[in-house]
Amino acid sequence: MPREIEAGVQMKLYTLTKRRLAMVFVMFMSFFIISVTAGLAAPDVIYTDSHNVKLIKNEYGSLVLSVNTSPILTPLNQQLWLLATPVLANKDSNDTVDIAVTPQINFFHVDSEGHEQSELSGPPLSHRRQLTCTSEKCDSLLLLHLGYINHSEYKVTVKLDNTEEVTDLFESITLEFKTYKSAFTQVEIWFRTVFLALTFIFTIWYTRSLKPYHWDDWSIEQKWVMILLPLLLLYNNPLFPLAFIVASFAPFMVDGIFQATFLATLLLYYLCIYHSIREVKRSFVRFYLPKILLVCLIWLIAVVLSTWQAVNERTDPTYNYRVDTVNFMGLKVVLFVLAALYTLFLFYLFITAFIELRNVAYFGESYIILHLNNLPMLSVSCFIF
Repeated sequence: MPREIEAGVQMKLYTLTKRRLAMVFVMFMSFFIISVTAGLAAPDVIYTDSHNVKLIKNEYGSLVLSVNTSPILTPLNQQLWLLATPVLANKDSNDTVDIAVTPQINFFHVDSEGHEQSELSGPPLSHRRQLTCTSEKCDSLLLLHLGYINHSEYKVTVKLDNTEEVTDLFESITLEFKTYKSAFTQVEIWFRTVFLALTFIFTIWYTRSLKPYHWDDWSIEQKWVMILLPLLLLYNNPLFPLAFIVASFAPFMVDGIFQATFLATLLLYYLCIYHSIREVKRSFVRFYLPKILLVCLIWLIAVVLSTWQAVNERTDPTYNYRVDTVNFMGLKVVLFVLAALYTLFLFYLFITAFIELRNVAYFGESYIILHLNNLPMLSVSCFIF
């Protein structure tokens, strides 16, 4: 005798005919594919301003690379990157060259009267970088990253001390300013606003539709939707426009925390849903606590990694995780280990749930709903996280 999954408010999805269920799945996948295709086919969101700089020694024997000014910027450009790509002098060589360079970087903002004001309170910033060149091209070095835009123009000066080795290998260096296009930021604000409004409307409708029933009578899927909807509001971040009003990295950091929180809760949802198929009695300690601890550790390390560089760049815009490899890679290894544990645990629950579903009423519908609809979203969630 097949058993029910659990007592509760019966979801209409479980009573749909196979034809209607197929239509729901096709509609879901159609919207999913359209959104992914639109994202891939969209024009480039990054604006690049390139400067080819010849290698010229100053009076002290050092190479100084000076870029006149960055492109005209507004807060809608969000961030600014400066990359350096050396151009080989001997392109016929098949050798791979590794060279250590220590660029000293000074950068200024240009005020409304055209005067240069230094952005640094101390000496020029410098970090040792490893550069690899093949017969075709050299790697690009990230010299500078501003997490938010404070001024409309910047000027950057880069000095290299190991002049003999550099001038023998390279004939010039291409410096590139990269920033988000203002049009992309405007579209992003509109998209977030529209989806924020739609999520809010759906949350109100969903709450009112289940209001006549006691919380204990809701199915686990309905309870989790009620938890995820407010977090989806945070994912779309009602505070996002504040990032273009306040000249600080804090709004962008809060935005990252909101997104990480929603994605971590979504990972917790997958664990609970698959485990709930064969576990009707769910105590907090046995059922929820191990999953919460695993996902919270993943969330904590992901947030630390995402904010680590932002916090360091606040005082040192030339900071990059490549110059802090030991600490950064240590956390990254722990994150990969936790992600592997999560994947193995989810795979175990997936297999045991599939076996248990054979003895559950609405086997076909349950299997299609949980697996065909959840697997694409699970893949995307893991990839984004």
